[in-house]
Amino acid sequence: MPLLLKKSPLKRFKRRLMGCCLIIVLAFILACGALAYLMVHLASAQTDNAQNVLLLIDNSNSMFEKGGIGSDPDLLRIEAARLFISYLGVDSSGQTHRVGVIFFGGEAHLVVPLTPLTDDIRRSKLMALIESPSRQAWTNPATALELAEATFSTAAPGSGSQALVLLTDGKPEWSNTPSVQERTEVITRLRAIAQRFANRNIPLFIILLQNQATDADPEIEQIYVPLWQEMAAMTSPGKFFRARRNEDLLDIYHDIVVTLTGRQSAGIVIDTEVQQEQVRFIQVEPDLAQMTLVIRKSDPEIQVRIILPDGRMLNPRIAGVQRSSRPRDSKEEIWAVTAPEPGTWQVKLSGQGSVTVWKDFYPAPSTPTFTPTFTPTPTSPPSPTLPATSTATPTLSASPTVASTPTATPSATPSPVPVALIPSQDEPDTSPPSAAAPPSFFSAWCVVIPFLGLLVLGGGWWLHRYHNRPRLSGILRKISAPPTAGLAVPSRLDLADFRKNRFQIGPDRKADLCLPSTSEHITPMVSLTVRLAPDGSEYVTLTKEQQHPVNGMVLVNNLPLNKERRLYDGDVISLGAYRLKYENLQQRQSRRRYFRKRLD
Repeated sequence: MPLLLKKSPLKRFKRRLMGCCLIIVLAFILACGALAYLMVHLASAQTDNAQNVLLLIDNSNSMFEKGGIGSDPDLLRIEAARLFISYLGVDSSGQTHRVGVIFFGGEAHLVVPLTPLTDDIRRSKLMALIESPSRQAWTNPATALELAEATFSTAAPGSGSQALVLLTDGKPEWSNTPSVQERTEVITRLRAIAQRFANRNIPLFIILLQNQATDADPEIEQIYVPLWQEMAAMTSPGKFFRARRNEDLLDIYHDIVVTLTGRQSAGIVIDTEVQQEQVRFIQVEPDLAQMTLVIRKSDPEIQVRIILPDGRMLNPRIAGVQRSSRPRDSKEEIWAVTAPEPGTWQVKLSGQGSVTVWKDFYPAPSTPTFTPTFTPTPTSPPSPTLPATSTATPTLSASPTVASTPTATPSATPSPVPVALIPSQDEPDTSPPSAAAPPSFFSAWCVVIPFLGLLVLGGGWWLHRYHNRPRLSGILRKISAPPTAGLAVPSRLDLADFRKNRFQIGPDRKADLCLPSTSEHITPMVSLTVRLAPDGSEYVTLTKEQQHPVNGMVLVNNLPLNKERRLYDGDVISLGAYRLKYENLQQRQSRRRYFRKRLD
């Protein structure tokens, strides 16, 4: 009997130890499986960035010449589409992008199916099919969107990401006297289409081309502009753009390519009229993985020659250089250069007309450091006669992150119980009462499961509030900065990428954008904040942080900032030695109304 009493605690310990080991092993397997899934998923997301894009172009009667008020009689929408196709065609990320084109008016037609942009011949044939669009009566964007949905449904699975770019100049029109019920049905239909795109993670970029005719129709601003904005917001990272001039389409289509390919952009680096031979300069920063120069010429005969810092002329025969088309063949030239040589690049222009050059780039990725990580593994449980021992078997695993310091987890080891301390049946038990038994596995889960449930509910509520809060929008472009800043100050900063409602700028290292002070100028501390207008619209304001210990002067359009001020598209912010330009196409109309009020 004493022998049984002596073995009973050891058996209970073994069972509990085995149970704990089993739980640890299962948790380790699940963690490894989750980590492997995440690594495969991230690797797949990084390698499978091929874009399948459908361009939906409005060719209703109002887009053509119409008594001097046509939205785009010069067909700059076709030039913008050509620029889009050429840009994706020379993307040097190693992916095969595909583009299709749908023309619509009262009806929708798939003019170009999804076509790989693998060479100049394919791109030339694609562009030839969209050169001469025909007028169409009425405007039915819902039919074009449904045709795009059907086209994507027939695409091969795993062929890459999908996106839509919709260009229109107003609102759906199908009758001269539409009823309220018909209008409601059309709006409901468009919302349902956008929801289906959102469910399939297909971003929708909507461009509204406005003119005097669209401004004269209050229904567009009151009903359809909020609808377009809602549809684009449903399909993140889709966006809604306003174009007041057809020339703005080139810049908008360029920005959409930058968004889809994940590039960074310095914006327009050359915008000039060419009357005689002239030379312009482009600064190329060190440590760029790839740089793209997007050139748009008003006349294909304008000659653009690019000279590298070492004196060589840029040409496709140089390793790592791609070009979209031959010079003088089209109005657009796209140059993609892998690992471009840093320094000053010369751009020699000759001919008659105008030239615009955008500069986009991929920064060089940081090199990961592989550090061995040692993970101790437990050994077998102790026996009743031998002392408990544990040995650590180091397991080497390469990890691109900083290695964590291995820590030993102590486990309770029961010591052998002497026979003399075990009370016999004839002796009274005078030992102190034993500690309470540890809670069972079931009772532990009874505590854990409600806690996890509350955690999930609280996290869901927080995520709901987080995703529905107002966020900053717009772009900050660097106009000038001290030479010591270097690449620390990005040339283009998209505020929407930070998904914040408040963005701090200043010399403090904890600021979202750190602008160090110089010996001659003190950089003030300011913040950008999103606000809600009484009508529910969002706008961005600039505020000077008065509580900052050292604060310089803040200028907006060369006027001192004394209180919180609303920012408009094109406002120039001066912060010590730095000058930044705020751009927001959605607020361009608001900016014009603001200046009219000031002039009045």
